[in-house]
Amino acid sequence: MSESSGAPLSPGSCRRAHSAHILCSGDDEDDLRQYGGGKAKNMWKLSNFTGCTVPEWFCLSTLAFRAFLKENGIDKVVDEADTDDLATLSKQLYDRIMRGVMRAPLLEDIGERVAHLGNDRFVAVRSSGADEDSAAHSFAGQFDTLLYQRGLEQIVTAIRQCWASCFAERVMQHRRDCQMPVTGSGMAVIVQVMINSDVSGVAFSRHPLKPLSVPAVYIEAVHGIGEGLVSGELDPDHYEAAFDGSKVDVEIANKEEMFTQKEGGGVEKVAVASEKQKERTLTDVQAHEIAAIMISLEKATGHPQDFEWAIEEGKLYCLQVRPVVTLPPLAFLDRSAAGAQPILWDNSNVVESYSGVTTPLTFSFASRAYTQVYTLSMVVAGVPPATIAKFKPYLSNMVGLVRGNVYYNLTNWYRCLTCIPMIDTAKFMETMMGVKQALGPELQEIIDDIERSKPVYSILEKITLTAGMVQKIYSIDSMVMAFFASFNKHYQRALSMDFYKLNLQQQMDFCHHLFDDILGKWEVPILNDTYVMLFFGLLKKLVARWMSGAANMDENRVQSLQNDLLCGQGDVESTEPTKMLMRIAEFVAKSTRDDCDLQGWLINCPESVVEQLGGLGASNITEHQASGLRRRRGGGEDADRMQPSLDELKHEVVLKVHEFLRRYGFRCINEAKLEEKTLHDDPGEKNGSGGSVMEPMRGATQVLYSYGH
Repeated sequence: MSESSGAPLSPGSCRRAHSAHILCSGDDEDDLRQYGGGKAKNMWKLSNFTGCTVPEWFCLSTLAFRAFLKENGIDKVVDEADTDDLATLSKQLYDRIMRGVMRAPLLEDIGERVAHLGNDRFVAVRSSGADEDSAAHSFAGQFDTLLYQRGLEQIVTAIRQCWASCFAERVMQHRRDCQMPVTGSGMAVIVQVMINSDVSGVAFSRHPLKPLSVPAVYIEAVHGIGEGLVSGELDPDHYEAAFDGSKVDVEIANKEEMFTQKEGGGVEKVAVASEKQKERTLTDVQAHEIAAIMISLEKATGHPQDFEWAIEEGKLYCLQVRPVVTLPPLAFLDRSAAGAQPILWDNSNVVESYSGVTTPLTFSFASRAYTQVYTLSMVVAGVPPATIAKFKPYLSNMVGLVRGNVYYNLTNWYRCLTCIPMIDTAKFMETMMGVKQALGPELQEIIDDIERSKPVYSILEKITLTAGMVQKIYSIDSMVMAFFASFNKHYQRALSMDFYKLNLQQQMDFCHHLFDDILGKWEVPILNDTYVMLFFGLLKKLVARWMSGAANMDENRVQSLQNDLLCGQGDVESTEPTKMLMRIAEFVAKSTRDDCDLQGWLINCPESVVEQLGGLGASNITEHQASGLRRRRGGGEDADRMQPSLDELKHEVVLKVHEFLRRYGFRCINEAKLEEKTLHDDPGEKNGSGGSVMEPMRGATQVLYSYGH
């Protein structure tokens, strides 16, 4: 059709109007990139992409927006705006934009392009922010879109609303959250012929939730126009169209309502005919047609794409496209680069050490530590050096940093564990790592493949390796004593060092010392863990055997009883920090009397303890005070009436807390993260649990004091 006929589809036929305020699909891409905003730039790519039928459109550039703001004095309001109160600022700018004067030349330009589209045609008026739909940030659904607008007056009002949405409170807050200029960098507006669709929807070139495991284009579809889908009001049908065109997986929704054109303009929600509510919205052919466009767009742009489409009278129209910013680049998704086998990531257990977002610095340290410790585990287990060397690539990738969070690479864990004879790998994963989830067929196939390729040991090799392990475990007590002596020597050395006085080379030297002299000699903790695992497994079997005849004794109750038996075990080092805090709290509770409110001081003035800890060297307890406390603790005829003073007791509490910090100041929330302060660094620091070292002690003191009274 000719341009003058007002046909909705004329890719490339639109030419630049005389004003720089109007942009079309026939203009240079650089102009669209610079003045058209993110959505118009992507619209230009879609219009000039072979295979896409795009309803005709034009764009009111960011130059028009800035000119309008300047002519009405709104630019000064924006420049001088108080961005602390976004709600008030948004309302103020909305009112100014809706009342502002639009100069005649701009109105004429808009009128000319609307006439070209057809004055009697309905159009969609869409915002196109200058900072929208970039590869780094998405503003999907943030700016305004007005559907089924007709006539110059209605379209101009819709353009004003799109301009005003540049300063919507939600948009400015989103920019702030993304660390972008709060008032934005400009707004263009797209005016596009409206498709009165029978079916519409969105498609993703990669499944947004399963981009690696599902090699298919993901499609959502509803009856009518896509407004209800974008807003989340309607439940869509779901389609997964395989990349190779082999199949389409379908999940049909019960579609009772849809959005359609409202008489006179706008949209309304209406009921779907009963016979169509549970029918498919797309045929396999239509799903594959959408998928083919998506695959081509992804290949052309080099990034996963999000695509809006509509079907009217059986014809597919491409409405808009944007990059999916929540997925990694294509190189990561490319199986020829990432490998054909998926990787199973799991944060069971490891999340206790590295909760939340972790810095690359901490991850680099953790990754090396896992590699070194589990290489040493193989050595301790007697795995031949040649086998260890063969598994080095897997040992070097035991953990991964996925979107800032540390995860176990369970595929590599499983693979490495198969090297160790006499270990039930699945039970080890469940017992030691907290992994119980059953694997899907695809991952189970990987595990089975690993099992088939694991090292094979002869009976003699198994007996030799097992005997060596038993011998080491038999002498575990003396080995533990020697390990603690060595560890404490290095620990005391570290405590005495002022790392701020070391240069970078000296700090790195100390770091290498940690890897070589501590992690490099981690055999004893590994043997101890093995001993604990064997004991834990044996106790579980014994409890199950002992309670086999008891009523209602399922696996969960067996495990509960097993844990009850273990919780009373003494000499568990990991419980000592809590026990020591309770002993201090008990001392405070017992020392409190009517004329000596030690408890009240600790509960109400914890900062006093922290302050005295900071200057402990200068304000230590005096010899006179210490000798007085010793006499009173020793008893004798004057012991009852020579009770310690409040100041003496305060000093003793401070000394006890100081000893706690010396021993356990590094044991706190996020202790394994190098970027986090520990209680040893700052006893008053608010840590991940919401309080300083004094918080648990104050609580324990209150409980013990109340119990004693």
